[in-house]
Amino acid sequence: MEAVQPILGGAPPSLAGLRRGELHLWCAAPDPAAAGALARLLPEPELARYRALAHEPRRSEYLRTRALVRQALSAYAETPPPAWRFREGPHGRPELDPPSPLRFNLSNCDGLVTCLVALEREVGVDVEPAAHGADALALAPAILSPAEQEVLAGLASPRQREAHALTLWTLKESYLKARGLGLSLPVGALTFTLAAGAISLTAAPQADPAAARWSFASFELGPHRIAVTAGPGPDLRGPARLVLYPDPGVDSTSGSKWSGV
Repeated sequence: MEAVQPILGGAPPSLAGLRRGELHLWCAAPDPAAAGALARLLPEPELARYRALAHEPRRSEYLRTRALVRQALSAYAETPPPAWRFREGPHGRPELDPPSPLRFNLSNCDGLVTCLVALEREVGVDVEPAAHGADALALAPAILSPAEQEVLAGLASPRQREAHALTLWTLKESYLKARGLGLSLPVGALTFTLAAGAISLTAAPQADPAAARWSFASFELGPHRIAVTAGPGPDLRGPARLVLYPDPGVDSTSGSKWSGV
């Protein structure tokens, strides 16, 4: 399927601005200097956990992640950020409690926190430092399908192989998160094919009989690789529209490269 191409959003989004065919990706950088303002967005149980974290950068990353999801969701509803309630799905995925037409997914790593929001379609996001390509390449025999490994072996340079392995790994992570399966589905049973402007998924029928109905995006934002997965939604056909909402702490222009694969 044609890869989803991200575009930069303008004014802060609202429920009226979140269409069924859209995905809104919120991005933020952990910032210890903003801790006081961000902490006011959290309910007491999350504040207690935050206070119990003694070491940076984990402490600021946790605070920014919990604050971002609450900020993002409150852009689409009249619910104040501290009032949102969550539960864990069967494999640990955070979900809204009570259920809502809003769907969301979170991912964070060194220097970047993301929250993906959509209406009535399952979504997943994964973010990794682009510098972790060598780690992904080392894991390739365990995480890639035979067809993916064959493509990987045919790439000319180590840098190309590292970047390709990381792209595949983040796509698989985002897909599994969208399905709410964690790592319960063997990632080697999934084959992603990357071509100019297109990303497609092939899976055994027992793994996913509707693999062709998912939409994907993979791109770099500064020093990070991001993958996004969106499931089919009501009355939706074709790829979704991905809108990026970075906060002032995320460089969305200088050093950023947008690509479908």
